[in-house]
Amino acid sequence: EVNYLNNSGRAIIYESVLDNIKINLKNLTPENNKEFNNDFTITGCFTILDSILKNVTVNASNFNCEDSVNFIRSKGSVKDLKVFNSNSDGVDMDFSSITIDNIFINSLIKHHRSKKIHKNDMTINGGSSGV
Repeated sequence: EVNYLNNSGRAIIYESVLDNIKINLKNLTPENNKEFNNDFTITGCFTILDSILKNVTVNASNFNCEDSVNFIRSKGSVKDLKVFNSNSDGVDMDFSSITIDNIFINSLIKHHRSKKIHKNDMTINGGSSGV
């Protein structure tokens, strides 16, 4: 479990193999960001970059980043992806090929030149960009 203590917090997983893991992310900061700028121009509160995913579960809630969860140039499978109460995009997938078995997002989802296959349940509440 990863608890974010301020809106500037970022976590990045880089060039990794994630196999059968569960990632729980919570933002404990009560205030909303009005701007998404940070010192490193990283738009995702949680970013998986250049990695392979195998049966991964990701839960994220209450984030104020431009992207709560951001997959970049990654591939593989996500068992469950749940994103609650995002201030902006719940999920962003850039140049990725990811199979998602079950997905629930109550904010935006967008992708850029990515392949997404949703096998079973897909529920998206809120706006949509590129689904």
